[in-house]
Amino acid sequence: MPLFLKLFKLQLHENRITSIDVNTFKGFSASDSLDALNLASNNIKEIPEKSFQSLSSLNSLALEKNRISAIHPFAFQGIEGNFINNLSTQDYSLEWLTLGDNILNSIPSYALQNLTRLRQLDLRGNNITIVEENSFKDFGLLKSSFHFTHFVQN
Repeated sequence: MPLFLKLFKLQLHENRITSIDVNTFKGFSASDSLDALNLASNNIKEIPEKSFQSLSSLNSLALEKNRISAIHPFAFQGIEGNFINNLSTQDYSLEWLTLGDNILNSIPSYALQNLTRLRQLDLRGNNITIVEENSFKDFGLLKSSFHFTHFVQN
């Protein structure tokens, strides 16, 4: 039986975390109930591929106020909202993603792909100058919650 089977919310904000990788949350599995993860106000510089793949029940992910300058195109792969293993139409459970107050200068194509249940995306306080094609593909439920306070158009 996993140690954190009944953990619903994990607060790791305001620490000195500098990196996360594919194995950081490996102790969690599909049967776990982690709903919210707060990694805000740390020193994380990038979001690597499949960083959150073990967190299939995750609905809220706070990453604001870090030093994130890069998001791998498959960083959020594995946050699946169901147990159907269909590679072409995965349905991701993440509803709330905050990436505000980092040092992002672009939103890579497909970096946020398959986050079809996303309701709020916070990108305020970055230095975004490039929004690549398909950056916001398939955002069917997203409300008017785009926050680009430092968005610069070319």
